[in-house]
Amino acid sequence: MNPNNKPNVIFFMVDQMGARWLEAALNGICDLPNLKRLQSMGVTFTNAFSNNPVCCPARAGIATGLTSRGHGLLSNGYRLNPDIPTFMKTLQMAGWRTGAFGKIHFYPFDSEYYPYPDYREYGWDVVHNTEDNRTGEWHDWIEKEHPEHYDAIMATPANWNSQLPYYDSYGERKVNLTERMRRAKEKMAWTKGDDGGNKTRTEGYYPLPFPEEISQTNWITEHALNFIDETPVNQPLYTHISYVQPHPPFHPPARFLEMVNEDLIPDPIGYGTDHWNGPDRIPNWRYYRKLYFADFIHIDEQIGRILERLEQVGRMENSYFIFVSDHGEMLMDHNLSGKSARHYDAVIRIPLIVAGPGLKQGSTCDLFVQHEDICPTVLDMHETLLKQHPRPLSRRGVGDGHPLCAGRSLMPLCKGKRVSDWRQSVFSESFGGLCESPFHEGIMKFPWKETLRNREFRYSVTPGRDDGEELFDLTRDSSELVNVVHDPAYQQARQQLMKEMMHRVMLQEFPLPPRDLVVIGAH
Repeated sequence: MNPNNKPNVIFFMVDQMGARWLEAALNGICDLPNLKRLQSMGVTFTNAFSNNPVCCPARAGIATGLTSRGHGLLSNGYRLNPDIPTFMKTLQMAGWRTGAFGKIHFYPFDSEYYPYPDYREYGWDVVHNTEDNRTGEWHDWIEKEHPEHYDAIMATPANWNSQLPYYDSYGERKVNLTERMRRAKEKMAWTKGDDGGNKTRTEGYYPLPFPEEISQTNWITEHALNFIDETPVNQPLYTHISYVQPHPPFHPPARFLEMVNEDLIPDPIGYGTDHWNGPDRIPNWRYYRKLYFADFIHIDEQIGRILERLEQVGRMENSYFIFVSDHGEMLMDHNLSGKSARHYDAVIRIPLIVAGPGLKQGSTCDLFVQHEDICPTVLDMHETLLKQHPRPLSRRGVGDGHPLCAGRSLMPLCKGKRVSDWRQSVFSESFGGLCESPFHEGIMKFPWKETLRNREFRYSVTPGRDDGEELFDLTRDSSELVNVVHDPAYQQARQQLMKEMMHRVMLQEFPLPPRDLVVIGAH
């Protein structure tokens, strides 16, 4: 047993898994026994939301407990300032052994930090990093240890990877990966059943073209298992296990496709109606969705391997678990794919499970929670952590009551306590998936968006003014098909939501952003 009975913290993260889709999977599309087990051990939050539904900002919000404007990552393309306190750094300072395995994405891929970023400065003792750009440690391991599968590996990166500056001169040998990827994609025998492979708009959805044992998903798990084995039994550990899947391209191992009940895969919202707006943007959307759900089964199996190892080494009973996604995926609802400023339920509502000793087992909570609640939740898992989390200096006590995070600890809710002043709505915003102008009309119209959602409505505004204002009555239109923003019957609600939106926008800078903050209350 570790000193002071400090609990282990096991953090599972997935990429682009929406709560809508996990709920559909658990309702019969596929069997996910290990996620069900986590649910039985704790609390499932059914109204958890991403503050900014794109990779970098969402992940920074989880780590820091701050909003996008607080930690400074408004979109992909920013680097998280390592001087901003993270919960993993506080765990490290308090005696936990910390390790990160898989996707982290605190740096932009288009930067000097890749393909070999050093993420230890954020509070990890051990890091084995691999991202959806497919380069770095996993890529190099495949080339060295499994060269017979290297061409198949190089056929799977999304086509945008060829735009990354280091792809033309990769590693010490300055290899042209752009050319190797192009040749590998041409050589790969995508079948008609794969619907065009890398030629589709999603840049590929197909069964994994190499053994699952060397997939990114399994590679991430293996490193996490080694970390668990190597950590002294008397030392608490924080294990950050972050899977790249089900981020597109969707390519699960073929055996998992047989485990998906295709008959229960729902039609996309709006399909077959006037709302659909043109031809299908993804050929054979049912197969596309089947591959996405098959990735869930693969991830669930890997979670089971982690749980089994924790039991074998005697850490299971004294471990807290978090399972979360950075954002969701449209998955062809409304004839759309992707995320970012598409603030539909499929994108902004995320799965969140918190489990562990002393928590209310097998329960659900429908209160509104957000990514920034996760950091203070982890800090609330042991009495020593909040005291050690860095607090800004204050002059004459002006900032002594300044909160550490924009979010709040979920631990009282997880223990079944009633919290009377909990938030009644959630806020989400986007600033362009790739830092587009707010008036840019490329991949999506009006890529900047702010959204307020409560139990009755989803209200969104963009710089498009009237053309970009949306109001959906979720009590009558849970599919978000009919924009009632100009309906006379909804004008009072619209005005109230406008006022609430302004209130929430102003609070996005509270607590004061710690970036370059020296002293609160100083002249």
